[in-house]
Amino acid sequence: MIVRGLEVEDGNGHRELKGEAELLDLQWRQFKHDERYHRDILSLSVADRIRHMTLHFSKYAGLLTDVCGADDPIVERIIVDCFIIVLASANTLNANLQRILCIDGLSLNEFGRQSALAMERPAADHGVFWFLNQLVRHTGRMAKACESLDHLENVAFREMLVINVTQISRIVIAEAVSRGHDLEQLMLDRLDQVERKNLFWDKFVAEDHSR
Repeated sequence: MIVRGLEVEDGNGHRELKGEAELLDLQWRQFKHDERYHRDILSLSVADRIRHMTLHFSKYAGLLTDVCGADDPIVERIIVDCFIIVLASANTLNANLQRILCIDGLSLNEFGRQSALAMERPAADHGVFWFLNQLVRHTGRMAKACESLDHLENVAFREMLVINVTQISRIVIAEAVSRGHDLEQLMLDRLDQVERKNLFWDKFVAEDHSR
């Protein structure tokens, strides 16, 4: 097996976590993924990139309105994809979520439990209303920041974006932990799924093995 920082890779290129990753480690993993597999988005201006991320969050909010029930498998997928876009958004804004959220020394599970309590997520909420409501609120505020940037309004649009990306990260982690999801591993599995669809995936894996 090949060990790479927070990940362990088997002979087939599948990655799993080795121990508990810190949030900044996950931001780094997301950055390396985007650098290789989403060069089209990284080639955009910072303003266009964050606008793209805001559209992603809007899409997930829309998908949540079609959820049939608490056990609908799409909910887990939306949570994981939201987390991935949170990390990509934070990277775009050069924001260290681990530092901003003050979670040094805490696992994501511990932080998620604390956040669920602090944000008063209903313990018996087996649906998606709380998650949807929070996601729509902060996505709307990101959209306002993007609009303000377009108009060059006299508002602190960068601060607005950082604050709301940070809040969405809290919401996503709290929701994942409340549902008993292993968010870190689900994230890596999702990135792995995307990477395997790339035309040059096997060549990238071979290149990584040769290092």
